[in-house]
Amino acid sequence: MDVVIYYRARPSEPAYSSQALTEQFQAVSRWMTENPASVIAECVEQEVDGASRPRLAEAIATCKRAGARLLIARTEPIGSGLQFDPRIGSVPVAIAPKTHRETGHVILSPHDALLGQSLYFPDYRAMRAAPVYLCNNTDDTLRNLQITVGCISSKIESLPEVGAIADSPRNESPPAAKASDTLSCLPARSSILIDSYDPLTDGETITGYAISFIEPTEHERQMTALVGPGSLTARFIKLG
Repeated sequence: MDVVIYYRARPSEPAYSSQALTEQFQAVSRWMTENPASVIAECVEQEVDGASRPRLAEAIATCKRAGARLLIARTEPIGSGLQFDPRIGSVPVAIAPKTHRETGHVILSPHDALLGQSLYFPDYRAMRAAPVYLCNNTDDTLRNLQITVGCISSKIESLPEVGAIADSPRNESPPAAKASDTLSCLPARSSILIDSYDPLTDGETITGYAISFIEPTEHERQMTALVGPGSLTARFIKLG
């Protein structure tokens, strides 16, 4: 099998672009391990919002001439850019696996994020485990973050106390959380991975998120949000 690899970069945000390219190289390497193929060309799109994709057109044309498969290295947003949702029917297409990210991974907040602090679910329509981000869409850095996640099986009696990221099993009642390190800070206009939400299991419970942080005024603020029961219905849930 011959493949043409399509990478995406974002020159307006070089730090996130570099990170995204590294992840794309790793994702393609994993795909190639499971799907041995000959690479006949590589195209790197310098992504600009609202602009055309000349390197994608070039990659498709190369696939047509060579009878090759188009391997897309990434569909996720880069930095504050948009999701890439290719609709290509003229050539065979494969998409490299998504990068696995650990709790604490930081990204730029999406351009359409709610003002203030919210929970961000980039894959909220997916009927599988999806990442949950704490989104800080303000001009201020939040310090000494403490995050607790707890599940309640039926009636809401109380939210979990503000502590740290919970690694307790789902479906516990009353909610439980185990202490872990406090996050030092969350930069302005950034989001941090705090949890994974699986609608097939977590959708049967109410999940409570309790957030505590220090504002630039040195005031400690506590915020909460509840998710479920049922599937996710929005990309963002406001913390209050």
